[in-house]
Amino acid sequence: MPTQPTTSEHAPNTASGTHHYILTLQAPAPGGLRVDTFSSTATPHAGCTRAEAYRAIYDSVVQAHPALAGGSTVFFSLEPNTI
Repeated sequence: MPTQPTTSEHAPNTASGTHHYILTLQAPAPGGLRVDTFSSTATPHAGCTRAEAYRAIYDSVVQAHPALAGGSTVFFSLEPNTI
C-alpha cells in the first residue's frame, strides 16, 4: 500500500517560489524597439511590499539582460503561486 504524502496537496511548493510573476519590458534596440516577457517564480521576504518585490524582480531581469536597462515596464503581475 503506498504511503500518503505528509503535506497537503494544496500547500505551496516553496522550492518553486511562493509567488509567480510575469514582467514585460520594452527598450530601445537597433532599428526600433524590443519587447521581452519574463515569467518565473520568486519568494519575497517576509513583510516585503509589492513595490519592493517588483524592484527586486526588475533588477534581477536587467542584471541578466543588460540591454533592457532603463526599459519601460509594459506589464507586471505578481500572484501567489497556488491554485
